[in-house]
Amino acid sequence: MTANHRPPTSVDVARRAGVSRTTVSYVLNGTPNQRISPETRERVLAAAHELNYYVHPSARALRKGQNDDIYFILDHSMTLFLSTLTSELQLRAQEKGYTLAVYFNNASSEEDRRAFLWRLFSQRPLGIIAFPGSITEEDLEHAKSRGAGPCVFVSDWGVKYAPSVQFGAVEIGRLIAQHLLERGHRHIGVIAPQNVHQAYSVPRRLAGMRSVFENVHAHNLQILPIADTTLAEARRVAEQLAQAPSRPTAIYGFNDEYCFHLLRALREQGLRVPEDIALVGADDTSFCELSTPSLTSVRFDVKGIGRNLIDCVDRLANGEVEFQLELVEPPVLVPRESS
Repeated sequence: MTANHRPPTSVDVARRAGVSRTTVSYVLNGTPNQRISPETRERVLAAAHELNYYVHPSARALRKGQNDDIYFILDHSMTLFLSTLTSELQLRAQEKGYTLAVYFNNASSEEDRRAFLWRLFSQRPLGIIAFPGSITEEDLEHAKSRGAGPCVFVSDWGVKYAPSVQFGAVEIGRLIAQHLLERGHRHIGVIAPQNVHQAYSVPRRLAGMRSVFENVHAHNLQILPIADTTLAEARRVAEQLAQAPSRPTAIYGFNDEYCFHLLRALREQGLRVPEDIALVGADDTSFCELSTPSLTSVRFDVKGIGRNLIDCVDRLANGEVEFQLELVEPPVLVPRESS
């Protein structure tokens, strides 16, 4: 606050930094393509911090014709991985001066799904983050017509009609196959989710596994379809394995949450992990070290993925076409007791 206790203004920041009000606006709003030296930018930011001044979202929204929110749209329930990713998105959005809003599109029909999305688009968000399958190319055309900002997908494969930040489905499969092959496994069951939100990545993860086993004699990758992440489905798969005359010696459980259900279901069938069946997941969620046995899993650079998603939206929304995102660390396998 200034001496008379009125809220600080951009004029106060400009006076404190010794620059014009226009320069203050360019710096604090991240206006692209402006020739402002790093020293001047630092003075403006320091002055704004000293005066406790920030650009009010409604003012920026009025100027841009958009609100200052980034929408993270999901069409399935929150998982452990999504919870971690959402936290990273929130932190980076705050650093950039934006608000992250999470919306769940659980509509039962295509008509309701589209109606929900179009209502969100009409709110003209700064940008949108989603998974492939949640938003179609037609949806994006409608988003543009409603004044919504750019959409960026988080995916383990590229999307032709929009930018995407990827985390390597093929490499996930390769890491898991190499680990299990080194442990002597040749007959491996692969949990294959059938829901539309996860099924799209199964072929690519399998491609990574097959690239490792292509020159290995007498190997077998057995697909184990599963409807969703429920204990009932895990029990169905475990019963199928227990009754099979020749069952896999290891299972890749797609992600950690399927594996946690499988750990219980396999135990109920008298199958020990890893003595009878080894088990490997993906996402390396916090519960991997707490399960019994602890779960081998693939770890992603979730922080890097989250930062890149927000940065990509930010730069596209501000008119940048060519830019370099930070390098995301490659996935790594974390071995534990289950394999």
